[in-house]
Amino acid sequence: MNESLLTVENVWKTFPGADGNVDVLRGVNLTLAPADCVAITGPSGSGKSTLLHLIGTLDRPTRGRILLDGEPRLADLRNRHLGFIFQMHHLLPQLNVLENVLVPALINPASRDDAVAHARRLLARVGLEHRLSHRPGTLSGGERQRVSVVRALINRPRLVLADEPTGALDRAAAGALMDLLVEVNSEAGAALVVVTHAEHLAARMHRVLTLRDGELESRLHG
Repeated sequence: MNESLLTVENVWKTFPGADGNVDVLRGVNLTLAPADCVAITGPSGSGKSTLLHLIGTLDRPTRGRILLDGEPRLADLRNRHLGFIFQMHHLLPQLNVLENVLVPALINPASRDDAVAHARRLLARVGLEHRLSHRPGTLSGGERQRVSVVRALINRPRLVLADEPTGALDRAAAGALMDLLVEVNSEAGAALVVVTHAEHLAARMHRVLTLRDGELESRLHG
């Protein structure tokens, strides 16, 4: 029997609207195994980012529940087990590249030396080994996004959530970033959930889920 890493059970998300409540998510169910690799697609406004934010404990469902290893207190596990990549990089402008990457590792200062070495290795993998002391304002958009990806990976998360991570990148840069995420999924066994509009990127995932009318529809890639 396959071990379940993430379970989304009958999750609803309702927002107030001018003409009454709006059900953005309607009874969504999803099971994710360790090292699974999933894309979530769908039209703008369909609730893709909303679902990812719920999984990442950045918001709470109106109804239903979300479990990690059968544990409902995801917020307690977020920093240790979840890595979140936003469409906008959200880097701290006063910190340099290496310092930005190390922010999530501050919760466990005893492992700082290991975290610094790991950060340097990851930054080298994305071609930023010569930019460690640069601040975000001196980087290109693609470089800032690569820093944000490394920051999400610094604590060796078991689950990586990426919200349109390539939306601001050209096709070549987007492909390189997806290469890194796919490698992390394959080599480190981290489960990966990517929200994307790009079908050519979604096609690289094990599964593609389409969010339509608040519900998930699934199709497999061979």
